Amino acid sequence: MKKFITSSLTLLASLLIASAVTVTVSWAPNPPSQNVVSYNVLVSTNAGPYGLLANTTATNYVVAMPQGQYGFQIQAVSLAGPGTPSSPTLTPSSPGAVEIPSLSVINGNDLTLTWTAKPADQYVTSYEVWVGTNGAPTALFASLPGTTLAFLDMPQGSYGFQVRAVNLAGPGSFSPFVYSPGLPGAPQAPVLTYQ
Repeated sequence: MKKFITSSLTLLASLLIASAVTVTVSWAPNPPSQNVVSYNVLVSTNAGPYGLLANTTATNYVVAMPQGQYGFQIQAVSLAGPGTPSSPTLTPSSPGAVEIPSLSVINGNDLTLTWTAKPADQYVTSYEVWVGTNGAPTALFASLPGTTLAFLDMPQGSYGFQVRAVNLAGPGSFSPFVYSPGLPGAPQAPVLTYQ
């Protein structure tokens, strides 16, 4: 009776973050001499135990995932059974805090908020802009992929703004606050002219 030996070759899974909830897990195939018939895709959620996500004959797997941090391992399967799983590959953690945004006032009632994009290795999918009005706590105003937001024809008041980056793991820390200009100072005393 001929016995097939399963591979203990470590396969490194590479992750490509395609969007906020879609992850493509890909890996190099085992050598043909190892008679691999399929691959198990194993997943860990938020540092929990690894479990079977899928079994496939391909060398990639696309899956939609809710926000969280994930680890993936690949396990080659031959006629003799599953081999040793690969080393884990982890999705990135939440992105770091956005640097303090810049606020420009245009035409008195129009504001433009801009901030610096996070590095590509943080896989940011969107930025949340939070706004507080007249000393009230901030609330989510917008979620957008870019790094600029215009506020047109703003009503009179004082505003505080914060921005945070979001990726598959969830939102990062808030930026420091940036505030709209305060009340103007008192003008110089009027000059009276008599005739």
